[in-house]
Amino acid sequence: MIGVQLYATYAVTKAGLARFGEALRRELKGEGIRVLTAYRGVIDMPVTKSNRGGPDLDVLREPASAVADALVGGIETTMRGRVSGN
Repeated sequence: MIGVQLYATYAVTKAGLARFGEALRRELKGEGIRVLTAYRGVIDMPVTKSNRGGPDLDVLREPASAVADALVGGIETTMRGRVSGN
């Protein structure tokens, strides 16, 4: 995770959620509950179209469907590993 100019609020929120996920993962260890923290990119939606960031700042807007597919794929991969005993 790298902070990008013009995205201070986004960066601090993402960092806070990352630390929260780490803490929650440690608190729930041994309880049979897994915590998945997803570090997605910027989703293409009206609010992000008004931002000044773009490809020149390494800010690529992904369609929401691509982000959802990646999240589901990650969850399915995690669950397959759990079922097979990994």
